[in-house]
Amino acid sequence: MKLRKLLLCLFLSVALTVTFIPNMTYAEGGAVTVEGDGWYITINADENGCVYQVYDVGNEVNPYQGAQLNVKIFNSNHEDITADVTAFKEATFTWYKSSRTNPHEQVLDITDDVCDYTVGNGMYCCAVEYQDETQEVSCKVPEWPKDGNWKINSDADDNSGEVDLNEEQEAVLEVQVLDNYDNDVTQRNELVLYQWGKCVDYDEEDKPIFGVLPVSEDVPANTYTATAAGLYRCTVTYYDGYTDTKDFNVMEEEDIVDVVAALIVDLRDIDKLSLSDTEDVLNAQKRFDALTDYQKALISDELKTKLTNAVARINKLQSDYKVAHQVEGMIHGLGNLDDMTLAYKDQVEAAKAAYDALTDDQKAMVEEDLKTRLDDAIAIINKLQGDKDAADSFAILISALPLAGDLTLEDKTAVESVLEQYEALTPDQKAFLSDSYKTLINDIAAKMASLVYDANVEKASNLTVSGLKVTSKKKKTAVVKWKANTEASGYVIQYSMKKNFKKAKVKTIKKADAKKVKIKKLKSKKYFFRIATYTNVTDPVSGNDVVVMGKWSKPKKIKIK
Repeated sequence: MKLRKLLLCLFLSVALTVTFIPNMTYAEGGAVTVEGDGWYITINADENGCVYQVYDVGNEVNPYQGAQLNVKIFNSNHEDITADVTAFKEATFTWYKSSRTNPHEQVLDITDDVCDYTVGNGMYCCAVEYQDETQEVSCKVPEWPKDGNWKINSDADDNSGEVDLNEEQEAVLEVQVLDNYDNDVTQRNELVLYQWGKCVDYDEEDKPIFGVLPVSEDVPANTYTATAAGLYRCTVTYYDGYTDTKDFNVMEEEDIVDVVAALIVDLRDIDKLSLSDTEDVLNAQKRFDALTDYQKALISDELKTKLTNAVARINKLQSDYKVAHQVEGMIHGLGNLDDMTLAYKDQVEAAKAAYDALTDDQKAMVEEDLKTRLDDAIAIINKLQGDKDAADSFAILISALPLAGDLTLEDKTAVESVLEQYEALTPDQKAFLSDSYKTLINDIAAKMASLVYDANVEKASNLTVSGLKVTSKKKKTAVVKWKANTEASGYVIQYSMKKNFKKAKVKTIKKADAKKVKIKKLKSKKYFFRIATYTNVTDPVSGNDVVVMGKWSKPKKIKIK
């Protein structure tokens, strides 16, 4: 379990640093380093990318003092030039509070190389702009453990507490104290006190009673050398008053064989093992390796085979885990999907190729939300590429047209087709067209509209009406007939008692398919009649209809009854 947590911690720190900053390394002394062009930057983080908070034991009001983050700039000769570039304002420092998916989640109001803003846990990123180049470095600030949030291990990785006496009839007992981020605070004497004891009796409830053992000042307080078999206990008291204990069962040589055999028997079957069994399997292997050759010979071959297969299975699972989480890091590094552009295409395709290359077992280790995130990123890139392809295809079409100044009416069909395809583009597709193409589209559309308008005006002005006949069978009434011209919008009839149509009256017919009209209230005299078309032609500039008159017919003279 400890190993799995450690791997997870390492992965998170890598995801925070390496994912966002591919050229990050670790400098001597533990500082995280990012290389620039002739310069590089460091941050005061440890090998896990962490900067830890200071805890002031004497401060009862606010013991959590936070962590101070410090970024330095070095030249190619590894000389610290931070003070110089800061004094002359040659470098710009921008600090961010980060999240797992966005290194720039929140901008902090800090503009120099030192960030003492952090109180509590969090992830942080500093972007340094220097010599026309920007480099970023990130770190994590773990939160201090709360009351009782500590861990005690014995023999470092082995937490079983079962120890056998060596040939000198001695067993060295040791505890290691970790906070909840696996930071070793064993030797932090201001935080931890130790007391050792040995079981001297049992109470009525069969619970062990421990007598206090003397501790030598010559050895670390977290260790004790037992010289006899029995039950031992180390009591650890923390600065906050929380107390924890660790028991050790010191056994004779022959007893330890049964313990190791039991550990192997308790391991799950090979096909049911998972990474959650890592601690149990590795502990059993370590306990087995610690046996003498004589003791190992007492373990059955069946159990030895089971242990060997279990270790091989765990090793494979850990290898798969590492590969799977490398892919997870690539998926994390895709940034905010809402801001994704085609600039991320290679990165997305690389993450997809890496995921596809995983085995089924490795794919099963990738978090489901990250699989969904990768699918979403692929869908976004595919859509963006599709939109760009559509825009590029349209750009080829419009480039094939003559320039606006060279257009003629013969280009009308081609222009209308291109304009229809432009209107069919989505807003996302149009966004991939440059402003020059959009200007070209507008110029071509305007020019063709002007050509069509001029042609329609000329055509409308030349329309004629044939077959004009005028009869008068009723008193003071005339019936005017003609052959309809459906290319017009309507007709205008003038009638006057003068041949030159001076002071003529007008009758307007607003139907293009009309063929006759009756005109009443005339005088019983001679009249002259003539007819012409009128056509509504839309002005492309104003959008209003302009009335264009056709040619007048030859006048018809008639005596009205």
